[in-house]
Amino acid sequence: MPDQDQTAARREIADALVSALDRRHEVLDVIVEADD
Repeated sequence: MPDQDQTAARREIADALVSALDRRHEVLDVIVEADD
């Protein structure tokens, strides 16, 4: 795999992880704000 492809793949993985963390924080905020 050329270096460019590997770099692009790593960038995609990093973007996906950041997006997942953002969504997780949004879900946790909703849970914390919700009345039990």
